[in-house]
Amino acid sequence: MIDKTLFLGEGQDAFGLTKNKIFSPWSNPNSQNVLKQSTGVGIEIVNEDVENGVITLGHL
Repeated sequence: MIDKTLFLGEGQDAFGLTKNKIFSPWSNPNSQNVLKQSTGVGIEIVNEDVENGVITLGHL
């Protein structure tokens, strides 16, 4: 789990339960390293507890 209070963003974030739930080599934006090569990493937002500020991630 990630403590959402550390990374509050500005309300226009690219990922969340109501928008892009999956971050992978095939998503847009995709997961790539600094050399713009695919990382093979895939994660999905499984749950977002707004009251407690906790996001639960799963791997693909």
